[in-house]
Amino acid sequence: MDKTKIMIALTKLNITLINNVGKDIYNYGITPTEFKIISHLYVKGKSKTQRLGEIAFITSGAITYFVNKLLEKEYVIKYKDKSDKRITWIELTDNGKEFYEEMLPKHIEFLDTFFEVFEEEELDEFYKNVRSFEKKIRKQKGE
Repeated sequence: MDKTKIMIALTKLNITLINNVGKDIYNYGITPTEFKIISHLYVKGKSKTQRLGEIAFITSGAITYFVNKLLEKEYVIKYKDKSDKRITWIELTDNGKEFYEEMLPKHIEFLDTFFEVFEEEELDEFYKNVRSFEKKIRKQKGE
């Protein structure tokens, strides 16, 4: 199999997913990156800025930008660790939690509609293959 064709197909799929899912997320007044940050904070609780950058696949400078945007929207608070002032914590506010809880069911409904063209078995098989590929590549690269 031509590996270039695989990469082109994956890239096209990624762009299609990002464009379509991103459009839905933008409807709520946030970016996909802000959504990743809010989702992580909602599930995990407070988090260090460095970890948020890793989750969102962005640099430390970029995470500062996105955290500041979320601060402006009053979805998060930011504070220094009491015992180690080098560490900055980010945490969802009640407003941020409420926003996420209102938005998430609507976004899940969008995803259900978006993927309704597939049989459940197709989605299960696709998911298993993607996870398997990811694990094999990470293992090969020592991650």
